[in-house]
Amino acid sequence: MSEQAPEQAVETPLVKHPLQQRIFHWFNAACFLFLWLTGIAIISNSGYQIGPTFYINAVNNLFGGATRLLHTHVYVGMLWFGVLVVSFVLDPHGLSLRFLRDLIPTRNDLRWMRTRVKAEIDPSTPLPEQGAYNAGQKAF
Repeated sequence: MSEQAPEQAVETPLVKHPLQQRIFHWFNAACFLFLWLTGIAIISNSGYQIGPTFYINAVNNLFGGATRLLHTHVYVGMLWFGVLVVSFVLDPHGLSLRFLRDLIPTRNDLRWMRTRVKAEIDPSTPLPEQGAYNAGQKAF
C-alpha cells in the first residue's frame, strides 16, 4: 500500500521590482551616502562647518588631502548623475515611466493621508487601497 504525499504548495517569491531596478536602487543609495559623508567633510569653513573637526580631518586623511577628497566627491557625483540619466533614457523595461506614473497623485491619496493620521491614533483603522506607492511615499 502506498501513501500519497499531500500536495505541497509551491511558494513563489514576491518581486515588486526587477533585478536591474534593485541594483540601481542600491547604487543610488551607496552614491548618496558616499556623497553625503564626503560632502560633510568638504564643508570645513568655520562659518559653515557641519561636521566635527575630528571627522573632517579623518576623512581628509583617508583621501590624502582636501583636494583629492573634493575631486573624488565630484567624480562620484558625476558618475552617479551619468548613471541616473542613462538608466532613465535607456530603460529597457519601461521602469522609469512606470515609476513616474506610479507617483502621480490620485483622488484616493488625500483620503489615505487623512485616514493615516487617524490610524496613528487607532492602529485598527483600515487604510484605503493604494497602488504601488501610498500617498506618503508619493509625497516624500
